[in-house]
Amino acid sequence: MYIKIFLLVFLVIINLTACVNSQNTRQLQLADSKNADFTLLGPGGVRVKTPATQLPMKRLALVIGNSAYQASGLQLKNPINDAHAMTAALRSLGFTVREVDNANLIMMRDAVKSFNRQLKSNQGVGVFYFAGHGAQSPSGLNYLIPVDFDPTTVIDLAKHSLDAESVRKSMEQSDNPLNILILDACRDNPFATRSTLGARSISNKRGLARIPPARGTLVALSTSPGEVALDGEGNNGLYTSYLIKHIRTPGIDIREVFDRVGRDVTKKTKNYPKPQKPWYHTSVHSKFAFLPANAPVPALPPTTTNISNRTKRSLVVNFAMLHDNGTGQPVRLKNGDTLRSNAGYLFHIKTSGDEPKYIYLFQVDAKNKAFKLFPSAKYHTALNPVTSGTITLPNENEVFFLDNTVGQEKFYFLVSHKQEPALEQFQQGTISDLLDSGFPLRGPAGVRQKTDIVAAKSGDTNTVVQEFSFKQELTHTLTINHQ
Repeated sequence: MYIKIFLLVFLVIINLTACVNSQNTRQLQLADSKNADFTLLGPGGVRVKTPATQLPMKRLALVIGNSAYQASGLQLKNPINDAHAMTAALRSLGFTVREVDNANLIMMRDAVKSFNRQLKSNQGVGVFYFAGHGAQSPSGLNYLIPVDFDPTTVIDLAKHSLDAESVRKSMEQSDNPLNILILDACRDNPFATRSTLGARSISNKRGLARIPPARGTLVALSTSPGEVALDGEGNNGLYTSYLIKHIRTPGIDIREVFDRVGRDVTKKTKNYPKPQKPWYHTSVHSKFAFLPANAPVPALPPTTTNISNRTKRSLVVNFAMLHDNGTGQPVRLKNGDTLRSNAGYLFHIKTSGDEPKYIYLFQVDAKNKAFKLFPSAKYHTALNPVTSGTITLPNENEVFFLDNTVGQEKFYFLVSHKQEPALEQFQQGTISDLLDSGFPLRGPAGVRQKTDIVAAKSGDTNTVVQEFSFKQELTHTLTINHQ
C-alpha cells in the first residue's frame, strides 16, 4: 500500500517538474526569439545566425530615381542610373524591389502607399531609397521633388512634392522590425551658383534638414544636414557608388556600412572646395548585415549607363485627355483641373513606329474604384498589341461622361514594349489592387507640347497635346477634381 502511494507521489512530482521545465523552456525560447539577433539575414531571407525558433524575414525595397525633370535647368544625369544600380544590388542581396523612375507626384505617393501595404503584410526589413532633387522648406521640413515639379516658389513644396518625414512615419506605422531610409537627394539649386559637377538640392536653404529616426529605423543622407551632395562625374552619384560597394561587403553591420561609406566619400572629396560628408542617425539596436560573413558576394547583372541607352532610339507617343462639350474646340485637361458631373471627356492616343506596343488606360474614381478603359471591347474595338496609328476613346465623335461620384478622379496611362498579363486580366477593382498587381511606374524620358489632329465630337480639330518620349515603357498619371 505504502509502495503504491510512494510511486503515485513520485510520478506526480516528475510530471510537475516536467511541466515547469517545459514552461521555463518555452519562456526561454520566446525570450530568445524576441531578443535574438533577427537581422543577420542572407540573400533571399536565408538566416545564418539565429535561433531555430525564428523564421526568415522578408526583404522589401522601394527605389525611386528622378532625372528627367520637366522644368528647365532641373535635369540631373545620374539619379536614374543610381536607381538602376541600387535595384540590381538590392535584388542580389535578396530584396524584392519595386523601382520607380522619373516619377511625378502621383506616382511617388502611390508607390509609397503600395510599399507600406507590403511592409505591413510581410513584417520584414524595409528599405526606401530616393535619388534626385530634394529641398528643405523655410520651416525646416524635407521634401523629395517629383519630375513634374514647377519651381516657381518654395511655398509650393508641401503641395507639390513628397514629404520625407511622412515616408518615415508611414514605414514606422507598418510595425515591421527594421526600416532603412536612404536619401541621395541633397543636390544643388540650379538657379544658384553651383560647381561644374552639379548637385541635388533646389531651395534657398542648402541641403536637407536632420530627420530624427523612430524606433527600429536608420536614416541616411548623402551629405551632412544643410549641405549639398555631388551628382558625380561618372555614371553614378558619388555616395551611391560607395553605398553599393559596402552593402555587398560580407559580414559587416549596418552601422559599419554607413561609417565606411562616409569615410570613403569624405576622403574622395577632401580636396574639393567643400568636402561632402555623409550623415546617418539610427535607433536600430540589433545587428543587421546585408550579406552574412561567410556568404559569397553575389554577382551584379550588367546595368546600363543611362536609361537613354536601353534601346537604339527613343519612341514617342502623343497623349491627351480633353474636355469636349460637343460645341467648340476641345480643351486639354491638366493635373488639378476641374470637371463637373455629366461633363464630356475623351482621350487621344497616337503612336508611331512599327514596333508592337501594349497600351493600358485605367480610371480610378473618388471611391478608389478602378476600372479599365483600354483595352476594352466595351469602349473600343482596338486590342493589344498596337503599332502606329491614332486611338480615340471612347470612339471618334463620342465622349465619356462623368457620373455623380464627386471627388478626385485619377487616370493611369501605360505604354510598354511587353505585355502586362496582370493588366490584361484586370477589369475592375480598387486602386490598391491595380498598384499591387505590379503596375509599372516609370515616367517619360522627355515631355513637350505639340499640336495634333484630334477627332472631337464636333469634328476633327487641331489641339495641343503632350508628346512623351520613352525607351522601354512609359507611365503617365493625371488627376482631375470632380465637382
